[in-house]
This record gives sequence, structure tokens and C-alpha cells, in this order.
Amino acid sequence: MKPDISKQTLNDELLTTYEASAALKVNDGSKDGLRKSRNTGQLWGYPAPKFIKAKRKVLYRKSELDAFLAQIPTYQNNAQVGEAV
Repeated sequence: MKPDISKQTLNDELLTTYEASAALKVNDGSKDGLRKSRNTGQLWGYPAPKFIKAKRKVLYRKSELDAFLAQIPTYQNNAQVGEAV
């Protein structure tokens, strides 16, 4: 059975590992900063972004990177950070 592929999925921008690393500011995009997270399933203490793997090629959907960032809490000041811990 083939998975249901929506138009949104087909129109979603695909990023290489280097582009995704740079987009998340994991590093400057000169190397694959997400390699370890693909093995551990964690990035910065949160579930790592989902990726696509076809043989040796690894790609990230921009929407998956956005979803990853959305799960990380944001704060207006440092006092809120202390309260969250």
C-alpha cells in the first residue's frame, strides 16, 4: 500500500543535510551538523527533526524543521527561563 501524499508534501521545500544544519544554526552549514541527531533521535534535548532517506541521500522537509522549532519553548526574558527549569 502506498502512503497518502498530499499536495502540501509535494510542494514542501527539501533541504540537504548541510542546508538544514545551517537553517537550524547547528553550525555554519559547512558540515552535516544533524548526523548525530539522526542516530540518537535527540537534538538539544528534544526529539530530532524527521528526515527522508533514499539509499545514501538524506533530505529534510522545511516543514519538519519548522515543526521541530515549534516544539521548543520561547521566552520573553531570563526570569521565565528560570521558572521553566
